[in-house]
Amino acid sequence: MQDRITYRVNEVLALTGLSRSTLYRLVAQGELPLVKARGRTLIARDDLEAMVQRIATQSITRSARLDKLPFHKLKENSSD
Repeated sequence: MQDRITYRVNEVLALTGLSRSTLYRLVAQGELPLVKARGRTLIARDDLEAMVQRIATQSITRSARLDKLPFHKLKENSSD
């Protein structure tokens, strides 16, 4: 990311690939705070980076838990 400290919503959508509804869902869930300044809705770079890190960590943790489940055995046995 650039050295800017805030981004507009459209810029965050382009940077992250998130849909507008997903972005606002994350805002509603308290995952990403918005800043209002002079009629513009901004997102702080630090908040955006922290959110991405939390989501990445949650995904890794979730994947690790799923790897411990016996789903791979179901796939192996379904080919019989």
